[in-house]
Amino acid sequence: MKAIKSISNIALFVIISLSMTMVSCGGNDDLETPTLPIIGGTGQKNTIELENLAIIEKNERVIIKWTAPVNPGESIVYPKIYFGEGTTAEEATEEAFIHHVFGDTLAVITELTNDMPYVFVVKTQDVLKIMDDFNGESAGVMLTAIPKEMNEVLNQDLSYNTFTDPRDGESYKTIQVGTQVWMAENYRYLPSVYPSTNGEGSDTHPRYYVNGYEGSDVSAAKSNTVEIHSVDWNGDGISIQDGGSARMVNCYETYGVLYNWPGAHEACPTGWHLPSDEEWKTLEKHLGMSASDADMKGQNRGIIAKKLAAQVAWHHAPLSTNMPEPIGYNFYSHNSSGFSGLPGGYRQGYYGGFGDLGVAGRWWCNTKDASNTVFNREMRSGDADVSRHSSYRSSGFSVRYIKD
Repeated sequence: MKAIKSISNIALFVIISLSMTMVSCGGNDDLETPTLPIIGGTGQKNTIELENLAIIEKNERVIIKWTAPVNPGESIVYPKIYFGEGTTAEEATEEAFIHHVFGDTLAVITELTNDMPYVFVVKTQDVLKIMDDFNGESAGVMLTAIPKEMNEVLNQDLSYNTFTDPRDGESYKTIQVGTQVWMAENYRYLPSVYPSTNGEGSDTHPRYYVNGYEGSDVSAAKSNTVEIHSVDWNGDGISIQDGGSARMVNCYETYGVLYNWPGAHEACPTGWHLPSDEEWKTLEKHLGMSASDADMKGQNRGIIAKKLAAQVAWHHAPLSTNMPEPIGYNFYSHNSSGFSGLPGGYRQGYYGGFGDLGVAGRWWCNTKDASNTVFNREMRSGDADVSRHSSYRSSGFSVRYIKD
């Protein structure tokens, strides 16, 4: 039995009321051809066209999404989904259990086989007609999809280039955003490694850290794994996967290296540089942040974080009332820029110790704020904005270089 999951901005197990267009589907009535084909016969009277119904192909699963209005209509309707291997409606024989929710709605059908064609028939039910025993289920709308293996950290709809560091052979995807070319991965150059608690020289000498590793062996740091809880690993918007909420993760491969500020300069490859505070602002304003917000310090600086965040590996953060969409909600809408930001956490600058792995990412700027502090940017799973902070040079943050 295949599994299905669904998320919402308010609650699960709530019957939704969708505002939809009623379409006759009786006999040989002439129908205006919808965007998606309507499936059904003469007995199905209450065919309803779902709003913004679409399907997203993912790795070993698909996401079916639609939109419920802010002010639901009078009819109390809710969706039913049938699916199966094949390309015709008759092959959609398995009913998928879903929760019924208000708002922007996702149904995630998992445990599918990559490169296998599947058919999905999405129907609606009118509760009043069901209670009257009057054919409450609609004819349905058919969709098809083929799950495919993919690198879901990156935006599959954009074109990336590749840069290889000749010092260690590590390769990185790069992306052009506006007039700038950025690294689309956190940097991983690691000539040496330090425990997070070793503060000697961390303000003035290059220091390199791998989140979760408290040693000094480079090979061990590169292979070390850490158990991370409550993180969404496949972009469904649901943190619990495979019956549990934890996964062993190689932080070096997944999130890259954490550098102190001198280390961020030393690790920089030829032809690239650590972005200045102004170059970060250029990126932010290109993605829709206002000039006044870009100049602000702290939080509440323009709702653009989802445009920068990868579609996976963030902590799930349900939408709260009257709060803009945070990174950890509706993952499928992330990463329009291709920046593919990941929550690699940080090394605390003053006392040492690691934090926020899977929850937040911080990236250095090349601009001092004071004699011993430097600007940086932060994204958090529970926030929708990109914060602009000033931190000690001894802190350990991720790095994204920008092309000269």
